Amino acid sequence: MSVDPGEYKKVIDAIKKSYKNKSITIGTDFPDPVRIPTGIIEIDSLIGGGIPMGRYTHIWGGYSSCKTLISLNTIASAQKMGLSCVYYDLENQFQKSWAQSVGVDTSEDALTVVTGSVVEEVCDVMEALLSVRNLHVIDSVGMGVTYPELNSEPSQQFMGIVAKTWTAKLRALNSKFDTKDNAVIMINQSYTSMGPTGAEVPRGGAMIDFISSLSINTKKSSWLYKKDDGNLTKEKKTSDFTNVAEPAGMEILVKLTKNKVEVPKQLGAARLRLEFQTKGKFDEIWTLTRAAIFYNLVQRSGSWYTLPDGEKVQGETGIRNYIEENESFKELCRKTLQG
Repeated sequence: MSVDPGEYKKVIDAIKKSYKNKSITIGTDFPDPVRIPTGIIEIDSLIGGGIPMGRYTHIWGGYSSCKTLISLNTIASAQKMGLSCVYYDLENQFQKSWAQSVGVDTSEDALTVVTGSVVEEVCDVMEALLSVRNLHVIDSVGMGVTYPELNSEPSQQFMGIVAKTWTAKLRALNSKFDTKDNAVIMINQSYTSMGPTGAEVPRGGAMIDFISSLSINTKKSSWLYKKDDGNLTKEKKTSDFTNVAEPAGMEILVKLTKNKVEVPKQLGAARLRLEFQTKGKFDEIWTLTRAAIFYNLVQRSGSWYTLPDGEKVQGETGIRNYIEENESFKELCRKTLQG
């Protein structure tokens, strides 16, 4: 077929008339997605400022790797932006007091909690709520059960039925998804695949990763113990009372396994420290201390560091104390990390 650029406007007008102006948009009319900060500075730096609106985000990993905690922090940030949220509690483990301690507003206008683990029902409810609520968090995909499984005998097997059901439902939901007003976070468990590699992979089928613009893998890296100066360390410290090394926190490794909303940055992963006493808040000062060293905001000579004011301190604790006491330097570290 020969091409006649002069007929372009005529053809476009005809298409828009037939498909109610939803079919074709000029490339320059597509703005960058609005971001919902997670409130965790190193993750926000890693993914380009936060969870993108108008997209699906997949957060997956092993148990106790802070998937839900990251999502609750994101809900709290979304509410501060005036966005309404829905939490789909497939695991039946939502705890109001814990969510509130993280900063989540659990009032009726701010948060709707949907219980039940039947995939078909969860997706039908979400389809209805997409038109009245902004951020939707599914916790978790791996706990979904299907109608065929519920109506079967225990001896019956349905290979891949959960993955197939999620695939069919997500494809249908995608047509209802508003690219400006909606965002979906799908929390998911991982398992070790069969075969020689024994790779860690998410549950629920490939469609979940295909439909997601961001896929974030979280992994518990190590337990942390309290030092005499109050800071955390990986070196085990025995409790005087129990004579057992009791962790005071843990370190989490966060990696991007898919990213279609941000140019890859120098930092391809994030390391977070969570102290159990802080009620779900990650140690931002520890992150900023590492940023100050990595970006040469302090000068290093062996175990000694020269601060911006010329003072010399030994070890990272000295940098940490300086950041806590110097708001302008703290903000410099934060801006440098955010790029």
